[in-house]
Amino acid sequence: MKEDEINLAASPAPKKTYKVFLTPSFLIFIIIFTVGVLILSYVVVLKVNLSSLAFDSRRLQGQIDQQEQKKAKILIISERLASARKILASRNHLDLVVSSIIQAVPDNFSIEGIVGNDKQISLSISADSLSGFVSFLAESIPTLAQNKALGISKVTADSFGETQSGYLLSLTFTLR
Repeated sequence: MKEDEINLAASPAPKKTYKVFLTPSFLIFIIIFTVGVLILSYVVVLKVNLSSLAFDSRRLQGQIDQQEQKKAKILIISERLASARKILASRNHLDLVVSSIIQAVPDNFSIEGIVGNDKQISLSISADSLSGFVSFLAESIPTLAQNKALGISKVTADSFGETQSGYLLSLTFTLR
């Protein structure tokens, strides 16, 4: 071609430039689309897990509330038992002392009366003969007084007399 001639025919466009931009653009689009789908899937999974965790949290909170109520009841019962133990421990074992005194009375005696409180026990017994009183006063009463578990500190003979049916003895057992 000469220099003063003008070529009006278009020169063919390079097709390689178009392919060079199309392939990386398509790959970038695929990568961005895949990352978006993964992020969206992750968000959906997190939302499902969150609702599951919220349900589990409410269920467990209900169980904790029930256990707290049980714990409160157990604490109340424990306090009541401790109070009862304290009362029982501080109680003078009057029933043990009375039963021991009654067991010490020989079979040929009649118990006319027994009255007691936490400080002393009064016993009235009767018998037909004086011989039973001798063994009772010489053996049974000292044995009772020497028993430390009963807590008898002193035995006092309040009265002794003859009645129409025999003899009557009144004793007072002073407790510690």
